[in-house]
Amino acid sequence: MLEFFEFFSVVGRALTFDEGVHLLVQRAPWRDTLVTLVVVLAGFSEALGQSLVLFASRVKKRRFVFSLLFSASVFTFSFFFLALSVWLVATQVFGREVAFSVIVRAVSLGYAPYLFSFFILAPYFGNPISLLLSVWSLVGVVRGVQVVLGLGVWQALLCAFLGWLFLQLVQRTVGRPLIGGVRWLRRRVAGAPLATSREELRELFALPQRPRAHLDPDPRKTRERA
Repeated sequence: MLEFFEFFSVVGRALTFDEGVHLLVQRAPWRDTLVTLVVVLAGFSEALGQSLVLFASRVKKRRFVFSLLFSASVFTFSFFFLALSVWLVATQVFGREVAFSVIVRAVSLGYAPYLFSFFILAPYFGNPISLLLSVWSLVGVVRGVQVVLGLGVWQALLCAFLGWLFLQLVQRTVGRPLIGGVRWLRRRVAGAPLATSREELRELFALPQRPRAHLDPDPRKTRERA
């Protein structure tokens, strides 16, 4: 059974790209529990980081909770699809005979930085933090793939990149109807229109301008009123 402090110890080692933690997780009896906790908690953290849009859209409390659950589910689905993409590249391109579960564990440790996704809520620093977490996670995934597959650094980087590229191609081709369906479901669950583009976000968070006091450019009119 995975203990509380043991979980944070493993996550801490994953965040520092410790090679030994990948070998430990692959053979530990609680490996499936760890994968589930990391992915689910990271999904909720990212959903919470994006909840500012829900607040601004005045989503009701019950729908707010369901929206968080839905976002976390979408995050989990995208995680498994990325793991599947990396596994396909590893087996079909690099000729590695490896079980899908091995790649899932390696990629899950690479997703550990997303446990801090709730910091995206921070004003002015949301985008830089999001970029930092994405790069941090990419390096973690590359490290995990390198260890479990016995690849070199550039080979592991190419494997992770090709897996990510395959995911992007699927999303922009056969996956477009699915993405459209996810957006529609997100709005249905929230029960309110949600901003999805940068322009909509700017309009959503735009502050109303204060009316300026009328300034008469002609000082003679001012004296006449006096």
